[in-house]
Amino acid sequence: FWPGLPFRMVDDTRSNAQLWRTGAERVEFAGEHSRYRRLRGRVGVTRRVTLDRRKGVLMIHDTLRGSGTHELQWNFHLAPEIVPEPLQSGEKFSSDLLAVSEFAPDAAGFLFQAGWRIGPMRMIAAAPDNVRLKTQRESGWVAPRYGQREQAAIVQLGCEAKLPVSVAFVFVPAENV
Repeated sequence: FWPGLPFRMVDDTRSNAQLWRTGAERVEFAGEHSRYRRLRGRVGVTRRVTLDRRKGVLMIHDTLRGSGTHELQWNFHLAPEIVPEPLQSGEKFSSDLLAVSEFAPDAAGFLFQAGWRIGPMRMIAAAPDNVRLKTQRESGWVAPRYGQREQAAIVQLGCEAKLPVSVAFVFVPAENV
């Protein structure tokens, strides 16, 4: 922000696409940005997104680099028709699903009840043993068109973690778990 130019927004974020690969069975993207480098601890973020087309599984894997302890939060804004329900504590998942990363088997997450074409899905959030993700559901809204707002759920996941840390979010059809 420049005080002499109040209506000029400067994009001081530097982003970099590191990987973009598509294939018959997988789509992969990896990128990073420097938006949080100005924070204490000079935080850098890398996100890797992998879609397994055969299994219908989407994984978002975030790695945060830097130093110090930080409050971290992820927000997933859902379509109005989707109702998130917390998964049962201690619920076990298939070894195939847990094999997507080196994360702890005591993952937490939500079941998304969607009445449209994809059917029910589970979002499973996984982090290292020393990170405890807190989950909650908030009420928010989405704007499907200009001037129109619809009530919708927001799933929030957060933690306090010492950097560096990696967290993964896996979206999988409920029958595959």
